[in-house]
Amino acid sequence: MNNNIKIDFSKKRIKLPKIKTWIRFKDNRSFYEPINHVTVSKTKSGKYYVSILIEEELEVSPFKEVHRDAIAAFDMAASEFLVGEEKTFSNPRFYRSSEAPLKKLHRRVSRKKKGSKNRGKHDFG
Repeated sequence: MNNNIKIDFSKKRIKLPKIKTWIRFKDNRSFYEPINHVTVSKTKSGKYYVSILIEEELEVSPFKEVHRDAIAAFDMAASEFLVGEEKTFSNPRFYRSSEAPLKKLHRRVSRKKKGSKNRGKHDFG
């Protein structure tokens, strides 16, 4: 960018080029890298949010070798839930078997008036 966005972290203010006035913000983070991109978005409730993109160089430690004995895999789609050398559990798939009845119950509850006794009888959440 061409340094037209200014941020004052001590007073918690940001100045955007199209607005040309200082705007207060709520955030405790600070950075010293140059700003790459800024996106301003407005919610339906009328609040504005500013997303600031910066590029920061981090020192990353080299990859450590992992031994085969220390690996345990969680695979929900497989026939066995926990797959590893030592332990293996079956995957009963409770959610898939109860998904259709749950969908039907959700439809029934959605038709009831909110706060009514009938909704309270059928409400399960």
